[in-house]
Amino acid sequence: MNEKRRILRGSSEHVKSLPSRNPDRRAYQRYQINKIVSFAHRQKRFLTLAVDLGMGGMKIKTHEKFRRNERLDFKMVLGKDSISLGGRVVYNKTRSGWQRVSGIQFLGLSSRDSDILSAYLSDWEE
Repeated sequence: MNEKRRILRGSSEHVKSLPSRNPDRRAYQRYQINKIVSFAHRQKRFLTLAVDLGMGGMKIKTHEKFRRNERLDFKMVLGKDSISLGGRVVYNKTRSGWQRVSGIQFLGLSSRDSDILSAYLSDWEE
């Protein structure tokens, strides 16, 4: 499957680089993206949507309520490759009723997964 990458201009179907609110807050740039991700939580596996992604973490939409610093295991397909990684919940906010967004910080990316993620994200840069 050939993925198209374009700058976001008012549509959530495409990607753009997200401006950093505080340049000292994040070590890595984030990119707005709509990517299905699976994760394990309380011995069950769920699908969710990553709405931004960078080398240091991602933001996901979910119905689950997580505790701050809770650890989750993620799997995602990036192009022709897939990666497995751990993450910790940095924040969990309720949006419009039942939907939540959670900020995830990646923990202990293997060098293989880091290389795959880096190559995938480099395609998003202008």
